[in-house]
Amino acid sequence: MRGPMDLFMKRPETAIARNKKEKQRQQNVKEACNKEAVRRVHRYIARWFYQAGIPLNPVRLKSFQEMLWAVGSFGPNLPAPLIML
Repeated sequence: MRGPMDLFMKRPETAIARNKKEKQRQQNVKEACNKEAVRRVHRYIARWFYQAGIPLNPVRLKSFQEMLWAVGSFGPNLPAPLIML
């Protein structure tokens, strides 16, 4: 007999089959630290968007991804751009 809570539960057979197929493994320390570093950078980016009043959907633009790649490949000593108004 199935009830409404069964909609939120995974069947053990499918979960076991998926785990075998994906060959899940435990992450190592470097991967765990890297995830935390990525989260920290994402928080800085999100805070900047929020303080500047920019909606978050420009993150999906290809030019945003290209900008992040260019800044990351330059390194930590990239000076901020000077905008003359």
